[in-house]
Order: sequence, then C-alpha cells, then structure tokens
Amino acid sequence: MKKLFGEANINVENFNEAERKQKIKVKYYKLTASEVKEDEKFGIALVKEENDGKKDVITEKIIESNLSNNENLIDNLLKILVNYQVTPVATGDIISDFKKCPELIFSMTK
Repeated sequence: MKKLFGEANINVENFNEAERKQKIKVKYYKLTASEVKEDEKFGIALVKEENDGKKDVITEKIIESNLSNNENLIDNLLKILVNYQVTPVATGDIISDFKKCPELIFSMTK
C-alpha cells in the first residue's frame, strides 16, 4: 500500500535557468508491504512531475521497498526528503547512506 506523505514544489529559478517555463513537483510516499503486522516492512517512493509549459508531463520515479520495519525511521527519512526537496535522481545516494547508518536519520530530524 502507498500513502502520500508530502509534496514539494521546486522553484526552477534556483537552477539558474529562469528562461525555463517548467514547474517541478515531487510527491513522497510511504510504502507498506505486508498484511501481517509482525513482518511489516516499510519503504518509500518518490515521483517527480515536470510540466514543460505544454500539456506534457515528464515523470521520473524511484521505489525503495522494505527499507526498515521501524515506521518512525521511515517517517523521519521522508521528512528529510521533503524538507530538502530531494528528487528521485539524488535519492539513491541518500538511501545508500541510510542503509549504512540508519540512526543518523533520527539525529537529523531533531
């Protein structure tokens, strides 16, 4: 099951490309992947949508399932991703660090 956790609207002016007419939105989801509570694993999904000023929407997404059985840890990870407006392309590096040192996520949200 997938539940929307948060959204970020990214300002393209921050990319020094003011002539671009694109609007970027990233949606952050919390994933649950089990019907048995004891075995429940949580994950995340990010979906990036770009509107190029026409009717076309370009999407990019990443799904990382079964990251942890600690829901608070996943919630804190998602808070960080939303606050820093992380896009799917940068998520892999963050997940790699998360897997090496998950307790770091708790210290970053204090």
